[in-house]
Amino acid sequence: MSKRDQNQPMCVILSGGQATRMRPISLLRSKSMLPFLGQPLLSYLLAQLRAASLTDVVVTDRGLNGDIQRHFQEGEDYGMSLSYAPPAKWHGTAGTVLSLIRVYESLTDHTVVVIYGDSLLRMDFSALIDFHRAKRSKFTIAYHRPRLDRFLFEGDPNDQPRTNFGVMQLRSDDRVTRFEEKPHLHRIPLEFTNPVASAAVYVLEPTVFREVPRFDTLDFGFDLIPWLIERSMPVYGFDILPGHRIDIGTLSHYCTAQLAVLEGKINLARDAAFGTAGVQIHHGAVVHPTARLVPPVFVAEGVEIEESAMVENSIIGEGTHIGPLSQVRNSVVLEGVLVGARAIVDGSILAEHCVVSPDANVSPGTAVGAWSRIGGGTFILPEDAQHGLFYEGEYR
Repeated sequence: MSKRDQNQPMCVILSGGQATRMRPISLLRSKSMLPFLGQPLLSYLLAQLRAASLTDVVVTDRGLNGDIQRHFQEGEDYGMSLSYAPPAKWHGTAGTVLSLIRVYESLTDHTVVVIYGDSLLRMDFSALIDFHRAKRSKFTIAYHRPRLDRFLFEGDPNDQPRTNFGVMQLRSDDRVTRFEEKPHLHRIPLEFTNPVASAAVYVLEPTVFREVPRFDTLDFGFDLIPWLIERSMPVYGFDILPGHRIDIGTLSHYCTAQLAVLEGKINLARDAAFGTAGVQIHHGAVVHPTARLVPPVFVAEGVEIEESAMVENSIIGEGTHIGPLSQVRNSVVLEGVLVGARAIVDGSILAEHCVVSPDANVSPGTAVGAWSRIGGGTFILPEDAQHGLFYEGEYR
């Protein structure tokens, strides 16, 4: 770890989840490494931490096949010091942080900021830390106010709908009096007054773990936070407004969040691109004068869009080739994809290095796995896509 101001908290980024709801695009990379408008999702979080001078970070996982560590390395190019926890048995979110506190001496006696690394987050971390200290809080939960019924937990299909957030209730002095992870939707208005949702960002003092009983797994939302509240520990809530937390937990949210940034509905600091309002084209991309771009559209570096092609309401990843007279609508296309002449891709996600051969038609709701090839003239029917099929391999 680097030398730093001893008053600055340490950060722990929880990463390495399996991201099953993001398959097939998460099969070959970590969720936090998924490209989001040309950059890994995790890069946006690191930029905010650096801006708040929170530059010493422990990442709980090196990523799928080491992709997180391979990309960010030790953080020098980002003005940060990144450490990666050694592989170990998973003890739950809170249990893993407790294990790290025992391993890293620098975490033992200092305030710790814990953040999940796989969501789109924008907030004032400096204000959060100031709030935590002013309240003399032992555990502070950043919160926001999403529509709880729009983000549902995909659990047992026979179960009643649950929100995908931790829900909490606060007193007028911001002290948290009730917390429940992923409660059933119908219970929230009955059991909570003015409920707010956890943004899955915590500031804690390591002393909160001193009296925690022995455990096999310990989760923040299901176990530790309710346990602290029951024992009248000072737990407080911090409103992240005017910031936001956008859940990227499903393929649908992954697509709509990127388009929302292009439309100006979500404010997100990122690398510069050029183009008209709603159409952003990175340097190095080649767009034929007869090609038509209908906003919102993002075109990454090294993309080539040929004559009379149309791209509408879509994200085109680095190094992708869009053939002549082809159409890409309402879709997210990752890097290195080849869309052949006269092909149509509508309402779909194409993972990296796919080939959509000439005259093929990829229908709405389809998610195509990496390195797949869709043969010339193939028509993937909407009713097939609606059954959630993932097209991987070669299809003719």
